[in-house]
Amino acid sequence: EPYRQLISWDWPRYYDAYLVDMSTGQTRQFATKQQHRPALSPEAQYAFWYDRDDRAWFAMDVKKPEVRKISTGIPHPLHNEDHDMPSTPGSYGSSGWTKGDKGFLINDRHDIWLADPKGKARPRNLTAGAGRADSLRFRYVRLNTDERSRDLGKPVLLSAFNYKTKAAGFYRLNSKQGPPERLVMEDRRFTNPKKAKNADRFLLTRSTFEEFPDLCISDPDFKSVRKVTDVNPQQKDYLWGSSELVEWSSLDGVRLQGILYKPENFDPNKKYPMIVYFYERLSRILHWYSRPRAIRSVIVPSFYTSRDYLVFIP
Repeated sequence: EPYRQLISWDWPRYYDAYLVDMSTGQTRQFATKQQHRPALSPEAQYAFWYDRDDRAWFAMDVKKPEVRKISTGIPHPLHNEDHDMPSTPGSYGSSGWTKGDKGFLINDRHDIWLADPKGKARPRNLTAGAGRADSLRFRYVRLNTDERSRDLGKPVLLSAFNYKTKAAGFYRLNSKQGPPERLVMEDRRFTNPKKAKNADRFLLTRSTFEEFPDLCISDPDFKSVRKVTDVNPQQKDYLWGSSELVEWSSLDGVRLQGILYKPENFDPNKKYPMIVYFYERLSRILHWYSRPRAIRSVIVPSFYTSRDYLVFIP
């Protein structure tokens, strides 16, 4: 109620947060006017949240009133650096808690950090800075939907995305300190895999602008990825097209990227009509499959490339 009028124009909405003693019903407020809803760690030892104004992560031991800024010591921004709306930027998110609520995994633009909720140890870069060094984005892959916390004593699967080339794939983070091990990187889009309950097999999809995201079965090392569905066989009856990444410099010297979609039988010596569609930043969708469909406010590239148009998305 205190923010009812404010949230009619300010976004995201604001929250106050309270701890409730389940045996007595006694409440204690511990956070005020937060734009990130606080939550409890898996073992309920800590309440945690991201403060948009401070651009930092906080945690509080539920048995004590002390609030700690647990991201202190991470030398890189934890907020979305590309945020360009009239509001405070959100975070790059977290990768959850480790076993026993002993550590909290914080994402920056590239890497994953292990933070101490007690505030005694400085945050440690779990991915050893390899993401920032190679222009990659590492994120934790939750293979089991029932998993509540992360076991860093075992190898951990990470998804990877290359900001420059838009390639994607997977790396493995071993329990020993050091950079993650590369498993696969391709000029494709992958969905996060799910693991079979009783076997070392993964289920996922992979796709490109031209390749439909059929289901695939993979071994844990992604050395053998086998397609097991053929959901869209009628595509072979249509002209489709291709996508490529283009780069240029803006008038003020900033390097920019975009996507050029070309007809299937593109002839570089021929002139084509071209549609330019621009909205925010979309070069990340270079390898997304484009399903022809009616949609309210955007254009579908495959619809136009099959009709001999170029489509440019800067």
